[in-house]
Amino acid sequence: MTMNMQLVSPAALVAALAGPSGGSDGGRAGMLWRGLRARVGEEISYRRSLRALRRLDDRDLDDLNLGRGDLPGLARRHAREAVGRA
Repeated sequence: MTMNMQLVSPAALVAALAGPSGGSDGGRAGMLWRGLRARVGEEISYRRSLRALRRLDDRDLDDLNLGRGDLPGLARRHAREAVGRA
């Protein structure tokens, strides 16, 4: 048995799920799509932020008084603020 799977970017998935109305139909479905888009947007922002923070070397992190263990929480906080969920 073989399974065909195609990888899709999260942004393309959100755009496809939103449809032509962009989830702005005003009903419960529209609220769900807006929530989904916000959550996916937050996750994308989190991953980008974490990737950028992980590129810092140990000397830079020490200058900022940060440890590698602080990076996921810092990236998550940034992502939530970026989508207005602080």
